[in-house]
Amino acid sequence: MVKLRWQISELIIINTARARAERFFMKLLLNLSIMSFLASNAQLSADTWQLESLQTRVAEQNFAIKEARLEVEAARARAIGGFSLFLPELGGESGIRGSRETEKRWDHSYYGYARWKILNGFNNLQNFSILRTLRTHAESERGLEEKRVLREVTQLFYTLIYWKERETLQKEDLALVQENAVRAQKKISAGLATESDNLEFELLKQDHELDFSQIERERISVELKLKELLKILESDAFEIAGEIPEALPLTTDLETLAKALIQRNSDVLQAKSDLEVAKAEYRSAIGDWLPEGNLEAQYGKLAETDFVTSQRNSWMVMGTLTLPLFSWGKTFRAHQEKAFKKEKAELKLERKEREAETNLHTQWEELRRLFREHEVLAKKIQVSQKYYRMSLDEYRRGVKNSPDVAAASEVYFSARLRQLENRLSFQKSRLEIAGLVGEGPDWKP
Repeated sequence: MVKLRWQISELIIINTARARAERFFMKLLLNLSIMSFLASNAQLSADTWQLESLQTRVAEQNFAIKEARLEVEAARARAIGGFSLFLPELGGESGIRGSRETEKRWDHSYYGYARWKILNGFNNLQNFSILRTLRTHAESERGLEEKRVLREVTQLFYTLIYWKERETLQKEDLALVQENAVRAQKKISAGLATESDNLEFELLKQDHELDFSQIERERISVELKLKELLKILESDAFEIAGEIPEALPLTTDLETLAKALIQRNSDVLQAKSDLEVAKAEYRSAIGDWLPEGNLEAQYGKLAETDFVTSQRNSWMVMGTLTLPLFSWGKTFRAHQEKAFKKEKAELKLERKEREAETNLHTQWEELRRLFREHEVLAKKIQVSQKYYRMSLDEYRRGVKNSPDVAAASEVYFSARLRQLENRLSFQKSRLEIAGLVGEGPDWKP
């Protein structure tokens, strides 16, 4: 009896220890599963990009934006350095002089100097004006470049979303085709239809397979462009989340956009900057016919005097006025060249303004057309969906054949696909107009 009790107690202890061990390992596995789930979610979150995060990333990493910022710093440095054109030059010179007229055949001179161009036909003023024009243009160009890159990444984002949504749309339509193929097979088995009904839906499935191949190719191409713009490795996991906004009513007018076009269009601003530089160079060429005045002061052992052999320092102040009288037509030809360049810059500005205005009118009309199309497509989708359901019901009752159902399904699918294309085209046209008037990707028409 005692031995039996001991065995029972031992068995209870073993079972208790085993239960505790099992609970321990169950908790451990549960914790590991939770950690794995959280890690996978964190990885998914890290690799999933919203439009705002893409824009932030490209503003920090894009090379074109960095180059534009560095160009601004360089232009500012040149403009600040332009003040030296109005200040005297300070320096020192040293040399050796040999002459048989002096007791000491070889002497060396050393002295400090200050040289100041007082008059030079206003060339310094025009050169300084050019530096300031280039600095102003670089500053405006930096802002426009940042907006351009943000518009580009926004368009690529919408394009990638388009291909993802189109793939989803194709899968939904393929599911409908497969359902109809099953119904056709049942009718064939019942002797109510022929094999041609099944072939009708089989052809539609093959069309979808071909579309899937194109969608995958286009999606990969856009994704690679977006990765390159964001400086992300091709092998890195990449997923985006978002949608293409629908077309919005137009709240601005063409006259307002035309004014903004002249003030902020990138090509127009570049042409204006080129014209300002050409005008300054033309005025500088006129100054080549004016006298040039220089003032120079020297102090030390001067080479131009007999005091170079002396132990004492000397000084010298000299002012000169130079008037060019004849340069074999060089000055005249330079003036002609600058005049032609100024006239060319004026024509270029006029051409860029007209080209920009033409593009603006074209894109504005396209935007209006896309919005009207958006309203029509919304109604067409409702009608085509109703038509498809009625055709399917009549096919079940034997009133219509498989070609009728296939045609109705194709009309419904085409309407939804065209609406998706309309949303993308509207956003592309909106971004194009935003680029013409120097706005960012958030601009609303």
